Amino acid sequence: MTPATIRSAGGEFMQNEKLVVEEGAIFKLKEIAQRLRLDFIVRECEEVEGRLGSGSFNLVFLGQYKRGKSSLINALIGEQILPTGVTPVTAIISIIKYGENRVCTVRKQDGSSETIDLENIYLFATQEHNPDNVKNVDYLEIRLPSPLLKRGLFLVDTPGISSVFESNTKTTKEFLQSVDAVVVVIGVDPPISYDELEVVKEVKGIVREPVFVINKVDKESRESVETVKRFTLDILKKEFGIERPAIFCISAKEGIMGKVSYDWAEFLGKIDEMVSNKSLIIEDSYKNTTQRISRRLLTEIDRLIQALSEPLENTKLKVERLSALREESEIFIRELGYRFQSEQDRISQLIDLEQKKFFDEHRAEIDGEFEKLFASFLNNSNESNEYYYKALHPLAEKYVGLWMEKIKGKVDMYYREFSERYIREFMEIAHRVDEITQDNSFSNLFEGLKGEMYPRSEFYFHHFMRYTSTSPFMVIAGVFIPRKRRLMMMKKELKDYMDWLIYANCSRYIGDINQRIIESRRRIEADFKDRIQFLLERMNSAIEYASLMKSEGEARIKGELENLRYIRSSVESILRGTNVQS
Repeated sequence: MTPATIRSAGGEFMQNEKLVVEEGAIFKLKEIAQRLRLDFIVRECEEVEGRLGSGSFNLVFLGQYKRGKSSLINALIGEQILPTGVTPVTAIISIIKYGENRVCTVRKQDGSSETIDLENIYLFATQEHNPDNVKNVDYLEIRLPSPLLKRGLFLVDTPGISSVFESNTKTTKEFLQSVDAVVVVIGVDPPISYDELEVVKEVKGIVREPVFVINKVDKESRESVETVKRFTLDILKKEFGIERPAIFCISAKEGIMGKVSYDWAEFLGKIDEMVSNKSLIIEDSYKNTTQRISRRLLTEIDRLIQALSEPLENTKLKVERLSALREESEIFIRELGYRFQSEQDRISQLIDLEQKKFFDEHRAEIDGEFEKLFASFLNNSNESNEYYYKALHPLAEKYVGLWMEKIKGKVDMYYREFSERYIREFMEIAHRVDEITQDNSFSNLFEGLKGEMYPRSEFYFHHFMRYTSTSPFMVIAGVFIPRKRRLMMMKKELKDYMDWLIYANCSRYIGDINQRIIESRRRIEADFKDRIQFLLERMNSAIEYASLMKSEGEARIKGELENLRYIRSSVESILRGTNVQS
């Protein structure tokens, strides 16, 4: 194969020995996959050759639904290309590349394609017009004459994870294997979610440096934005050991209007730095892709060897048993989900009672501290209204913290007990898959569920903007009534605001835990269904392959087994080569 020649960001050609070796490895793996008729691996190799071999890389935007990923990409290219809206909009992958002509190609899952005007992207990209991807779109390829894209950058928009539309999360998770560089788009409320942390965990070992964006900061107070930024820094350091993550607070809405605010200029500088250093990104992607495809090939080769080595009827019986188990598991998972939700509701009610009991016991204490604080306001009555509201935050935060400290032990006990029951029942099905396939590979995929089902709450105290509205009377009073008297008239409003701050944050603590458990449960169940379906497809493919070989006699089987073992050693050699280069 001709050595790879990669263009650098500045347009100069460069030779990189590692890239030559690893692109050559991808070519060899593709040849092996073609020999074994593993079309899904062939397609992946071709996609990698086309992207990385041309000196381009995917910059993938990931995050929970409604984080503003599409708006952020629109802001980067300087025009409204991708559909945006109030409800979860993006349903499929959109890849924006450089092209002299402005055009969109709809790539279908069956290999066909059609060209559409940019104005009609929404007909294929959105959940409203393509619900659960009924139009069988693989992805949209959008071409624009953008100077940024001309430098070898592919901007990739993905459906939001944790969406009510399960297919959206599935589409994004499946695309993670094509990530070369990533921007994780998060928000202020809620901050980084459990599913977003899981995505970071998956891509951290793939990409050189994840970039994080806190979007829509124009809708929040500076105080809340800074709190979330510190919170995100702490989480990334604690969970992943990322000491100095690249985090930018931005407003995509203001960015698309050409307004440079918050960290927008710094974020653009980071994108420019990534493009300038794309040779390093491409090098990492070649290595990671080679390792991933090698491992997948080894799994498929082992499956073929097993199918050839045992009686064909045994393999067919396994498929029949696995098909029956899949149908049974769908009913089981649905019923388990009902019991799970019922238990979660029961625990939430118990915690609500504990919360009411705690604050009933501390009501006189809270009211007393409020009166002292209000008295200090009267001695300092020349401040703005906003000053008095903000001064209530520490008091509210104090009692939320005391309640969390008191309730944490019970919360841990409640949720851990029923999560462990869920996991035990779930793993019974996984082990039954192992019994059918006669190995532990399936259940091993779901090891560690205990930690995932009951994640720690990543709660932080939210300094909500004042939700109370000032009446027209109070506005007029502010002009004509002395400040101290006006403050006395505000007393009830201030007290209500403090009580609401305490209630809202206590509810957010429990809501945070509930949401993280629901997200993890949905992800585990969807992952289980996908994996068992894929396993069935691959076993059926192995049966077809074994039937063909066995129809040609024992000599053919013996020769094919020798070929498979030789091919396996070749793939292992390629895999070892990437580990040495690491």
